[in-house]
Amino acid sequence: MKTCRTRCGGTLINTRPSQLRIWAGLKNGKLLDAAESAGFEVLVTGDQTLRYEQNLAGREIAMVSLSAVHWPLIEPHLAKILAAINRSSPGSFERVECGAFVRRRAFARNPDL
Repeated sequence: MKTCRTRCGGTLINTRPSQLRIWAGLKNGKLLDAAESAGFEVLVTGDQTLRYEQNLAGREIAMVSLSAVHWPLIEPHLAKILAAINRSSPGSFERVECGAFVRRRAFARNPDL
């Protein structure tokens, strides 16, 4: 996500499509293993359940979980996300509230419906 990369100051963010494609099929522990093996210190994710599915104790990687995955909701909260990344330590978890995407309902053409 180029817009995120350019707005994060000195924080190094890897969003290389080639690497992301390789990891696309990985789930839970295998994803964390791959990220640790690649030298990542923090995994930022929108996965709401990963925290409950994985024990981070003893892991070298930290996790920051976002409440949203929709860029317009995330963008105003970049400072909070970067602060959570900077506070992270191996095996830690932090959730960052960014709001939630709500799908708009289609309005009926007939107001009596």
